[in-house]
Amino acid sequence: MVNTDMNIVRVATGVEDRYSLGHATPMNDLQNNLLTISCSIVSGTSIDCTWVRYVISPDSVYDSDLQFDVTRSLIFAFGSSSTFL
Repeated sequence: MVNTDMNIVRVATGVEDRYSLGHATPMNDLQNNLLTISCSIVSGTSIDCTWVRYVISPDSVYDSDLQFDVTRSLIFAFGSSSTFL
């Protein structure tokens, strides 16, 4: 996805702040201004992950500010590997 601000959830390591400039592996956002509160597997059947991010981000290069008066896309994807390729 082109020009996309991403929050990648990995149960073992928490949430990663990433950004995609084009149709390629999303790069790490060097400011990494997400805070993982908790991330775990619950009863072997569910993932429970809580994190916070700024509504108005201090990172104006790779984060998109959250605006609640416009329509946004929220995408969930699941994979069995830790790579993007």
